[in-house]
Amino acid sequence: MSWDGQGARDGFVVPPMPTAPPPGPAHPWRAVAVALLNLSGLGLGYAVVRRWALMAVCWVATGILLLVALTAYP
Repeated sequence: MSWDGQGARDGFVVPPMPTAPPPGPAHPWRAVAVALLNLSGLGLGYAVVRRWALMAVCWVATGILLLVALTAYP
């Protein structure tokens, strides 16, 4: 194993580190609204950001939970 002057070892070069952290959400109030709507369990926050597949997954999970809860004997 040998190192050269540029930080390369045996032909492998380490990429430079990013200069700044990734930016936050463009609309912080929209992010808060999405988070609060997703607490409903119906995937309404995913509807706001137009993630239809994730919204459908929430609907299926909610349906399964309702099926299990409503068919249980007290």
